[in-house]
Amino acid sequence: MRLTPRGSPSIVFYAGDADVAANKTADVIAADYRRLVATVHERLPGTPMVIVGTKPSPAHWKQMETIRRANALVKQLAGADPLLRYVDAEQALLGPDGGPRPELYAENGLNFNERGYQIWTGALKPAIEEAWAKTR
Repeated sequence: MRLTPRGSPSIVFYAGDADVAANKTADVIAADYRRLVATVHERLPGTPMVIVGTKPSPAHWKQMETIRRANALVKQLAGADPLLRYVDAEQALLGPDGGPRPELYAENGLNFNERGYQIWTGALKPAIEEAWAKTR
């Protein structure tokens, strides 16, 4: 089923690192997403969005409970809206110990290095391609 006219845009959106660094709660982060989605629906009706869950990182590992709760709330939001697709790459970025794989991150422990971006992109690519196909 085509949700948008041929040639319409699709949006891929990632956020959350700065939100947890600013000590926003999961509920506030989810409310920010709800406002964003409402604005997109109002200004670009029928536009599909892929929302990428906030990634685990060594720099924000202490805030993982907030990140996971915010991601769960955003996933729930996406599940109730046929124009939204939620993608979470968390498992691809965690090691056997359940923690973030430091070898995927730059020295700051937040940004990916080249290998980290390869893994993240591989995890996200199918959902993004699916959303893109709906606009063609």
